[in-house]
Amino acid sequence: MKKYSHKKRGKVKKKGISPIIAFVLLITLVISLGTFVSIWYKNTSTKQMEIALEQLENTAECSQVRFEIGFDYETCSISVFNAGEEIINNLGIVYSFTDSTKQSEIKELSISPNARKSITQVPNFVKAVFSPILIRGGKEITCTDEREFSLKNPFECCFSDDDCPGELNLCQSYACTPVECINEGHCDLFEICTDNTCGYIKCQNNPDCTYPGMPICDKDKKICIGCTKDAECTDSLFPYCLDNGCVECKDSGNCPVEEPICSNNACVECTIKTDCKNPLLPYCSENTCVECLDAKSCPAEEPICSNNVCVECSINDDCVYDKYKPVCSNNACVACLENNDCPNKGEVCLNNACIIPECLINDDCKPQLCVDYSCVDCVTDVDCTDPLLPHCVISTCVECIVNTECDKLEYCFKNTCTSTK
Repeated sequence: MKKYSHKKRGKVKKKGISPIIAFVLLITLVISLGTFVSIWYKNTSTKQMEIALEQLENTAECSQVRFEIGFDYETCSISVFNAGEEIINNLGIVYSFTDSTKQSEIKELSISPNARKSITQVPNFVKAVFSPILIRGGKEITCTDEREFSLKNPFECCFSDDDCPGELNLCQSYACTPVECINEGHCDLFEICTDNTCGYIKCQNNPDCTYPGMPICDKDKKICIGCTKDAECTDSLFPYCLDNGCVECKDSGNCPVEEPICSNNACVECTIKTDCKNPLLPYCSENTCVECLDAKSCPAEEPICSNNVCVECSINDDCVYDKYKPVCSNNACVACLENNDCPNKGEVCLNNACIIPECLINDDCKPQLCVDYSCVDCVTDVDCTDPLLPHCVISTCVECIVNTECDKLEYCFKNTCTSTK
């Protein structure tokens, strides 16, 4: 049997943190927290300051922007007049429609001060809001000074019959109208459009049929038609008779090599991709063999498909891979279009490149001339005032152009009279 000893246990003394150590820890915590807050505040303040400075710069750039919007109801075209002192590079437009949907687009305009440009617009909009966009140093600045325009009638503007709904089914003079026809394309075969109404031309015999393209009188129906046999199709572009109408082709055997496919009685280059045999134009679009259908069809060096052609860019946003060429011009990324596009102070834009100019005005070059930011002797012969150097050749005054301008026994060699051969 185990014996248990009952010893009296003493109280365990628990040691606390020294007041001095606690004070040091508290001071360290306060300093750390203060440092963190200071760094956070500094970073936040710096970002806020940068944002504020950028907004201030943008406001300063936009302060000189003035523009006016005009609208021509006869042609359904919008015009923009730059009434300010800054070039307006682009115009942001937001269209609103009758179904409450909206559509945004950016028009590249580059409107100089006191200049006006016309732009096409989306048909049948209710309201359009315009915002000027500046490009300074490769950076886009959208100004808040907007202009708004509303159509009195949302169907006042159209560009094709597809733009016109319901009973307003045809587009006539840029307006949707409730008429049966505007031209023969809206009528049945062999009908003509007269006073916006479709109808056949009645006849008894061929002399009654004087309308172009319908010279034959169908003696059974007593109406004018195009033909009854190939021999009656006298237009070389439409030499075959099919269903009483003269057509370009009946089958592909009637078509030339360059347009070998007969589609809907017209000779075309292609109807499907396999019709396109040229490896440089491997896709079929609207009966024509083209280079691309979309960006997926294009190589990395020309990644944008614009009008079925692979290009480097179509808008500035496409030029993001080379920081030294942030501007799109004629489907190529370039350094600049105007002086404001150049990032460095004192640079100017010449032939889409930012350069340090040798001169800005003629006074910088006296007695020479300042041409394209370079000092040159001349532009034309008139600038060559020295009688011994009367001709201007490649911006330099020279002695001669042809041998007859030299003394006897001399000839003109590299624009200098010489007797040495």
